[in-house]
Amino acid sequence: MLPSMSQTFVRKIPRLPWKYQNDTWWKDDPTFYHGTHMKNIPEISKDGLMAGGGSKGRGVYLALDPFTARGYAAMSGGERNFRKADRPQTVPLTDRVVVVVRIPVGELDRLILSPKDARLNDEAAWEEEGRGDPRYWELAEVVYPDDIPPKFLMGYMLR
Repeated sequence: MLPSMSQTFVRKIPRLPWKYQNDTWWKDDPTFYHGTHMKNIPEISKDGLMAGGGSKGRGVYLALDPFTARGYAAMSGGERNFRKADRPQTVPLTDRVVVVVRIPVGELDRLILSPKDARLNDEAAWEEEGRGDPRYWELAEVVYPDDIPPKFLMGYMLR
């Protein structure tokens, strides 16, 4: 049986090696990370990352480092549902994946930044204390206010 036209043109996002270096200011190299469950990868490959609700409003929540994103991937059903559950379920370590997202530089002004996180606007402080420190961006997040199309997805990583 031949695949349908929609199946023929679906771009499968590749598995990437786990790699992270904090040696470029985030606005100069707009690479972000989104934690999710392995079972979501086929749908994400087809449709991209779909915007949902959250504490900063509607959008796709992205971390500036893969370790934070992997932490969010632990929360079965997403952070909001996880925190509301009486008995929250965690995603097994082997099923946690991190999607690598490249937002075009021309789209960066659309990002919603947390006003509580001054690190996002202080390049001088990053140069002084954060460059090369893989934990500098720990728990920092930004929100892309729409669905993220598959063409922005570089692949996914497992650890």
